[in-house]
Amino acid sequence: LSSLPTQTKLIPLRDKAELSSLSTQTKQDKSQQNNDDFYQQSFQLDELSYFSLQKFCQQNHITTNSLIQAAWALLISAYSGDNDVLFGATTSGRSADIADIGQRVGLFINTLPVRIQILHELPVRQWLQNIQQQFAELLSHESADLSIIQQCSEISNDQSLFESLL
Repeated sequence: LSSLPTQTKLIPLRDKAELSSLSTQTKQDKSQQNNDDFYQQSFQLDELSYFSLQKFCQQNHITTNSLIQAAWALLISAYSGDNDVLFGATTSGRSADIADIGQRVGLFINTLPVRIQILHELPVRQWLQNIQQQFAELLSHESADLSIIQQCSEISNDQSLFESLL
């Protein structure tokens, strides 16, 4: 996270109706509205779209997670105006180098900051593969405490590392 002095600030939508108008397929989850500052949006792909995305990922040797992270980065970039974006990603915590992790019971999830640079000069396939490689490298730190990660970053402790979570 070096040379990234602030979090990626999202430009707020004028209202929640604007968010729901982004897709006719979108279902708003009213139960997830905690207050005016946070809002969760979800949607479900139809079967044809799902299989098309799977085929695209297989043909380009990337995971679906990498494709979703790339799409999220592009969306954040569009709303923030930044080509260098930062968001949180939840990991299972089960790939950590912990003895007998497969035999342990309980939650090991963690949230890590994901930094993606929108590189328009790269071919899409290469950019997606770079995202996948960066995330694979990030997973070696998936048991790291988020507060320690923030202390090691250039983002001040009075700011959160990210405003969006994937």
